[in-house]
Amino acid sequence: MVLLNKTIAQGLDFPWTVLFIQNVGTVVIGYLHPLLCGGPNKGGSKEVEELPFDERDMVRQHRTFFGIRVPRRARSRLFVLAQVTFFMGSLFLSLKALRYISVPLYVVARNTVSAQTALLERIFTSVRLSAPAILGLLLTIFGAVLYTYGDLRAGLALGGFVYALMLTFVVSACSIIDKTAVRTLGQEDIKPVEVNQIRVALALPVNLVFVAVFDAGFSPVEAPGRPGAMDRVDELAPALKGQLYQALMGMPPAVVASLLLSTLFGFGMGTFNFYLQQSVSAATVQVANILYKLCTTLISLVTHPAPVSGISWLGYACSLSGIALYTFAPRQ
Repeated sequence: MVLLNKTIAQGLDFPWTVLFIQNVGTVVIGYLHPLLCGGPNKGGSKEVEELPFDERDMVRQHRTFFGIRVPRRARSRLFVLAQVTFFMGSLFLSLKALRYISVPLYVVARNTVSAQTALLERIFTSVRLSAPAILGLLLTIFGAVLYTYGDLRAGLALGGFVYALMLTFVVSACSIIDKTAVRTLGQEDIKPVEVNQIRVALALPVNLVFVAVFDAGFSPVEAPGRPGAMDRVDELAPALKGQLYQALMGMPPAVVASLLLSTLFGFGMGTFNFYLQQSVSAATVQVANILYKLCTTLISLVTHPAPVSGISWLGYACSLSGIALYTFAPRQ
């Protein structure tokens, strides 16, 4: 998915339009999923069975909107709103960061998310870490600083660094919000695949507004001869007029293929990781995650080559070693 988004970001610098296409594809696949894989489990989820008996039937009764079940509880709706906000932010920042920075630096930046997530969990849920786990997180941060230093010396754009830094903060919050939201909505017998579909479907209207304002250039303009007065909001900003249409029509085949594949991969990443955690051990998932990062980096050397200094590779090794140490460190 990282490599697909890297290809898209380099070939189509209209991130809100890219996100809209990907999100529409995810919603469509979400509708097809029950037809291809069977309907929801009628037996009820584990979270529902743990509720008091008189609450079970209530949480299973949902209003639907275009076939998508609407959460009943105010708490659940607030978590969905938070999910949408951080989901949109993480996708946008990911595309913008990948336009300016190399894939190895992107991987190193994402490795620091574990440290930030651990800090947030320590603050809000009082989760404690063992000394080896803390050492692993510190090594991850040191590796990221070392890699970034090497890239800055080689001419890394400051804008790309800022996007990457903002992305790590947003993704850290996302991981905690998503984990809590899946558990909270599970108490209403809403499955993870439905949680993902709800999140993406609610993001579409906001996404469309952002496409109109930031990508297509629909925005208020000052009326001629009337300082401070705004003309029609549907008038195209001259600087952007026609650029979006031309960019979409002129997309290279590689970008078109990456955009189509990213909708499928986006659905899978948003849904199947939770089911994977239910099917295999947590250690297996973490090993797969480390291998995925390593393979992504190695493949990017061929598909998206970028000059990497020796000090940056040293930072990358420190970062990946720190993640491995944190993953397999004993938990308190």
